[in-house]
Amino acid sequence: MPNIGYWNAGSDASDAYLADEITTNGHTAVSLPGITISSLSGLDALYLVNYDNDGWNLSAAQIAALDVAVSNGMSLVVFDRNVTGAGDILPGSDGIVFVRDLDSVDQYDVDVANGAPDSFINAVETITDDMFDGGNSSNHGYVTASSLPNGAEVLLTTGVEGNAVAVSYDHGQGNVFYSTIPLDHYSNGPTDAITQAEVAVLAGSAINYALGLEPAFDHAMTVDLFAARGGEVAFMSELALAAYHLDLANGHELDVDGSNIWKIHSEQAYEALPVGFELFDAGDLP
Repeated sequence: MPNIGYWNAGSDASDAYLADEITTNGHTAVSLPGITISSLSGLDALYLVNYDNDGWNLSAAQIAALDVAVSNGMSLVVFDRNVTGAGDILPGSDGIVFVRDLDSVDQYDVDVANGAPDSFINAVETITDDMFDGGNSSNHGYVTASSLPNGAEVLLTTGVEGNAVAVSYDHGQGNVFYSTIPLDHYSNGPTDAITQAEVAVLAGSAINYALGLEPAFDHAMTVDLFAARGGEVAFMSELALAAYHLDLANGHELDVDGSNIWKIHSEQAYEALPVGFELFDAGDLP
């Protein structure tokens, strides 16, 4: 079970309410005495939030400790209200452009980025374009995607292409996940727009993605479909998973039964079949 430290850069403390997002997602929450090279050395990841709109309450020594820890393999997961000052805090952020924006309607919108990896979008529960919309605010600005280093991933946007609300990039042997979503606001006082459950989904997705964990879905251990080619009938769990992703891309919903098993309908799955395959309902098989 991964060890995840937690810290609020606004209060400069391990605020207890942050532990919920970690334990809810099956990880061990580690309260820290401070941000030092020693305190970070045993962590798989650090869940770092900044509730200060005006800046960051981290010392030069703390910033240096973050850089050492990430360089040595730790994952750093950051949710930031300030945005403007993030370039002075994040390891490996030289050249990245951070823009605080609470003047446009884009602050109320969070969309899944085109090409965002499944290992983030489905890490805990499927993240959708409207899951984090309508907050006050849903984001506090954006990262200019064109300023990111080679190999960086844009995960969420303001709905404007190139304006990233969540990004990820490697630094040394570790990596940094950074988001302009003020997640601690909803963690400490959830609203109708962004619930505590949705906070847990986003925090867990960020942590699991940063750690390189496989998506949590048990997509298709059992389905009502079989596929046949060349006279041979076979159970196709991969087919069900492919069809599930196809339907997500087309904006459709798939049925989930009481045991959390995806049941894929042939009409929905058909176009996901490789060439030469045909679908048969299990009830029609001899």
